[in-house]
Amino acid sequence: MIYRGHHLQEERLFDSYLAERSGTPIDPPVAEHLADCRQCEAQYADLVDCMDTIRAQGDAEAAELLTPERLRLQHQQILRPIEHARLAARVIDLPGQFGPRTMTALNRLPDPL
Repeated sequence: MIYRGHHLQEERLFDSYLAERSGTPIDPPVAEHLADCRQCEAQYADLVDCMDTIRAQGDAEAAELLTPERLRLQHQQILRPIEHARLAARVIDLPGQFGPRTMTALNRLPDPL
């Protein structure tokens, strides 16, 4: 289907960008339109360049802030209270009205204050 006289809306272009980034094929009518319409093709190329630039800047900032040492320390801080709060698993016995069922054990962490 060729869209003569109509151009793709920015939302369709952005959806196409997200689809490509996730490895999903672009909607076939949109792909066909992009192949036939130089204006929409140029607008899509600009969108891809802009989004890729934003992504690269974000990745660079994250790499600068989240150093391996900082991530290791954060991991240790998270695991420390979890290791101390481990409780033995319990089987909860329910009334007979539910029929003979096997319930899985639950691990419960104390509620934060």
